[in-house]
Amino acid sequence: MDDKAVWNKENVKHLCDICKNEVLAGHRPLWHLNKVGWKNVEDKFAEKYVKKLEHLQLKNKWDSLKRSYSCFMDLKNMATRLGWDEARQTVDCDDTWWKDHLARCHDPANSRKCKHVQFRKCGPTNLDSLHIMFGSAHVTGASASIPGDLSDDGSDDEVHELEKKPHECQIVYFAYTKTQEA
Repeated sequence: MDDKAVWNKENVKHLCDICKNEVLAGHRPLWHLNKVGWKNVEDKFAEKYVKKLEHLQLKNKWDSLKRSYSCFMDLKNMATRLGWDEARQTVDCDDTWWKDHLARCHDPANSRKCKHVQFRKCGPTNLDSLHIMFGSAHVTGASASIPGDLSDDGSDDEVHELEKKPHECQIVYFAYTKTQEA
């Protein structure tokens, strides 16, 4: 793998189209394509791309696209009360919202920049394909739960404390005998 892959817009779109079709064909059982899916991606991408790319190069691009998609979906899902700009395929927010968000998100002390800033002008390219590729494999937290008390102080529900009994430890031994069959 001595040659670096060239990922221009056309090549990325071609890869996304191929991967989307492999997902729709059922070749992504969980979070990544299976062996059949990757083999098809490698073969179909090589048909159009002059030089054959290694599996790792294609997989690295898949992972990069997934990170970008996840970051974008985090922004989109956390941005409540904001609009959606269909033409730019991104959240519709004013400069004040972005200024406040970036102030909260940037962490100069740890040299960390807000990853959402890349989507200020437009969302990721090939968003429809990315939804198919990663949509059902992307964790949003919408269905997650945390064990603990879910009630609030304003609830009218009656709560009865259960009496705690001291823990008694009993050890029970079972005898196991094997019978011989004749």
